[in-house]
Amino acid sequence: MKKVGQKVKMFIQKYYRFTISIIVVYMLLFVDLPYVVYAPGGEINLNNRVKLDTNYDVNGSYNMAYVSMLNGTIPFVLLSFVIPNWDLVKSADIVYEDESVEEMLETDKIYYEESVNNATIAAFREANQKLEIKNINNKIVYIASYAETNLKVGDILLQADDIDIIDLEQYKTIVSNYKIGDTINLVVLRDNKEKKLKITVKDDDGEKKTGLAFVTLYDIESNPEVKVTVKESESGPSGGLMMALSIYDQLTLKDLANGRKIVGTGIIDASGNVGEIGGIKYKLLGAIKNGADIFICPEANYKEAKKVLEKEKSTIKLISVSTLNEAITKLS
Repeated sequence: MKKVGQKVKMFIQKYYRFTISIIVVYMLLFVDLPYVVYAPGGEINLNNRVKLDTNYDVNGSYNMAYVSMLNGTIPFVLLSFVIPNWDLVKSADIVYEDESVEEMLETDKIYYEESVNNATIAAFREANQKLEIKNINNKIVYIASYAETNLKVGDILLQADDIDIIDLEQYKTIVSNYKIGDTINLVVLRDNKEKKLKITVKDDDGEKKTGLAFVTLYDIESNPEVKVTVKESESGPSGGLMMALSIYDQLTLKDLANGRKIVGTGIIDASGNVGEIGGIKYKLLGAIKNGADIFICPEANYKEAKKVLEKEKSTIKLISVSTLNEAITKLS
């Protein structure tokens, strides 16, 4: 051990400048500071992502806008002070108090699944076409630090004390029937295997809670069948509106795009209501950069989007909507 120690010491003495350089380079490139950098994003063309068995080719394109989020490495942090529209944000400001950025991204993948579900249901309803919901999956997206349980994000909640869970409101009702400190028996699906777990009812600001949240996803059967291709890196709920428009266009053959490049963003629920999203500035800047003809945003984001448009002196057409039906009407 002494000989090994001496050799290490001699190596460091001989090559200390090289060693220090390696350490510095590593820290510059790979060590993350507690920040992320938001930058103008890009778009995902849905023409080859959303497919229905209708033999219909969209004339134009529907595109989901996204925000570019860069890790808080030292070079990116420094560049954010120089490059216009690169904004430095504390990691703590974009996640829950007891959630990491990695956990947030995993949760956003589940929200992406929900957006595909909601877009499909909303589009079929708007087109007066039938679809069938074959199965309900309540997938865990958040577990608070105070939760007393072995649940994991991504678990599918099947039962609470032998009652099949339909949605979050039903689960809240079940929890309300217990006392603080009581234990609820759960059945969840994890890695395609059922597991029996427990969770304790807690007092959260005078309310009975268990410290978990989940979203309801559906196994959908439709004719024509909807196939949405998703990449591993894609996440978040804000592409729902554009997916719904793409599905609706292919269902009805109405040619809403009419040769135009349409970029947009917006959360959508199964009833077709369009909700507010974050990062509108970066999404719109990306659409301007990439030559979009039209940018669609939720009504709640319109004022901010209009200010960005005026500042950039862009001629892109800005459309704000609160429902899928309104988007269809304004594009017609």
